[in-house]
Amino acid sequence: MGKIDFVILWVDGNEPNWQREFQAHSLKERGAKSSVRFRDWDNLQYWFRGVENYAPWVNNIFFITSGHVPNWLNLNAPNLKVINHSDYIPNDILPTFSSNTIEMYLHKIEELSEHFVLFNDDFFIINHVDKDRFFKKKFPCDISAFNVYHGRDLSTNNMCNIELLNKHFDKRKSLKKHFFKWFSIQNNKLLIRTLLLLPWPDFVGFYDHHLPQPFLKSTFKEVWEKEGDAISQSIKYRFRQRTNITQYLVRYWQLASGKYHCTNVFKDSVYFQIDQDNLNLAVNTIRNQSKKIIVLNDKENIDFENSKELINLAFSDILPLKSKFEI
Repeated sequence: MGKIDFVILWVDGNEPNWQREFQAHSLKERGAKSSVRFRDWDNLQYWFRGVENYAPWVNNIFFITSGHVPNWLNLNAPNLKVINHSDYIPNDILPTFSSNTIEMYLHKIEELSEHFVLFNDDFFIINHVDKDRFFKKKFPCDISAFNVYHGRDLSTNNMCNIELLNKHFDKRKSLKKHFFKWFSIQNNKLLIRTLLLLPWPDFVGFYDHHLPQPFLKSTFKEVWEKEGDAISQSIKYRFRQRTNITQYLVRYWQLASGKYHCTNVFKDSVYFQIDQDNLNLAVNTIRNQSKKIIVLNDKENIDFENSKELINLAFSDILPLKSKFEI
């Protein structure tokens, strides 16, 4: 296996210049603008410590930002690449406050390796993880199962992705060609979803996990070559829209083309949408390091300050020492 890069998107929702631009453009354009997406849990340093301690094999870390960085970040760390949006996203759609836009142009970062893993800033590595958790035999490790999307969720945009995917892939041919991936025992109980949705002639959706996602840079390029006009039109807005084409299309493209290694991604990973009912379980998962990867998704109507304190105390217990990425 060759070089593997990590990519992480970050924004400080309290940064004054960012706030001014956000407010100015939010008056002009509709879109998803929930403040929960931008509030700071003050634990990004633990993301870097987790990578240094538990994934030391990583090649480069690409830190994607609108221009500001944490004041503790060591910009001279040897394998840290700080990338501004303006370094790779067209100027006419900047500033952007949409992760969909930021992610869909990642292939434009010249230094980025063919094999990379996309992280959100709430995806943490809390125990030793090997390269083959993300890539095996040069293919991204992923789980493949069908699902059905609906239009009730105002943030839903995957139907746009599926519509484009079906223009380029025949479902039945993909199933036949990659039979042992679609019907692998690694898909576990999700196999039932795939079996139930077999009668539909087209892809109607995929089961989506919310975990670090491995990608082939070449797949991004292929998708843009085939559907660049549609993609650029859909993500020209500064805020997330239901009509956005997203990085999920690239993931689905990898699945439909068989460019993945079937893996039970839930075996070593866990997702929490933090609330009062699961807060203690999330804290204990970190402290006991019972999983390798933990996702801590923010949720409205929680005791934010108390939750942040408990989560960060658990991180400090397992990762007390500064990493080379900290001043």
